[in-house]
Amino acid sequence: AGVFGLAHIKNKIEEAVQEAAALDESERKEKIKNLRLRWHPDKNPVLKEFATEVSKIINEAVAAMEQSLEAGQAAPQHAEEGHRDPYAYM
Repeated sequence: AGVFGLAHIKNKIEEAVQEAAALDESERKEKIKNLRLRWHPDKNPVLKEFATEVSKIINEAVAAMEQSLEAGQAAPQHAEEGHRDPYAYM
């Protein structure tokens, strides 16, 4: 598990997407774009299969955020409020 465990990365992605949901539209799009580029399989040839799985997680989290925003609600909360990882990579 650890920092490179899929569950840990999923939590970090959900946190990043939730933070993006609070931004205005242009900043939100930029943050999501950067997140997708960071984990794009073509940008991670050594970890292509892993990056593909992470990309799926990103797409699912973004889809959930967009549905919440369209419904006029805040993005669903998946992580503990106020917990910030000083070594976050997103």
